[in-house]
Amino acid sequence: MSRLLSFIFACMFVPVFLQGQTFPLQNRNLYWFEEPAKSAKYALPLGSQQLTALVYGAPGTEQIRLKSADDQCVGTLRLTSLGHEMYSNYRHTLDLDSAMDIVEYMVPSQPGVTGEQTYYKFRRETFCPMGDSLLVMRLTTDSPKGLSFAVQLTSDSDSQNSSFQKLDTYLKVTNRGGQQMERDGALYVTDQQEAILYLDMSRVKDVKSQALSRVEGLDYQALLSGHVSQYRSIADSSTLWLGEDPKAHRPVNVHRSKA
Repeated sequence: MSRLLSFIFACMFVPVFLQGQTFPLQNRNLYWFEEPAKSAKYALPLGSQQLTALVYGAPGTEQIRLKSADDQCVGTLRLTSLGHEMYSNYRHTLDLDSAMDIVEYMVPSQPGVTGEQTYYKFRRETFCPMGDSLLVMRLTTDSPKGLSFAVQLTSDSDSQNSSFQKLDTYLKVTNRGGQQMERDGALYVTDQQEAILYLDMSRVKDVKSQALSRVEGLDYQALLSGHVSQYRSIADSSTLWLGEDPKAHRPVNVHRSKA
């Protein structure tokens, strides 16, 4: 059975030594991991005309490394979710059919008077819209008002701990209900079920951009649909021939430990 894999922008940055796992044959354009990346070479890549974003996929303290076109690290987007260090059912996926990074896991609630715990799902979707300089991340949970996190943008040019000036110039978070405040160079978001984060990556390189003003008020699904449509028009026009896969005739329920 032949293997055709869409030749996409994100795939250009996937190292040949990517030690992930692949879904069964009907979903072979997904790379997935059962644990967060421990180093940059195993982080999953997203890209735009301006920068490349490397996503580690850590539930508790996420870091997204931002690199310039010449592969120089220019900053880090840090996302901290307290209490998410005790997670289970973890999966980190790079969807090559939509150029989207997906992190999914479950976190237990605090035991009630009966001593029983409830496990809530958390999900992060991250993509870089085609033809723009943005990084977009949607965070959701099925826990009532269970979404609370702090997000900070740090610069690697001066110091790894130095904050960007005027955080709202680069970063915006929209939410439904809940609370939001900025303090000490970080943005704190609490008591929500959904939040959408927008990072104008061109401004990280001091390039003037109107990307944030363009997406302000724009429906997330509309932005995502437009991205996927543009991406697919490019991806479907170019393919890589990877030859015959000797494992392609295995039953689809066979677990593959490494790819």
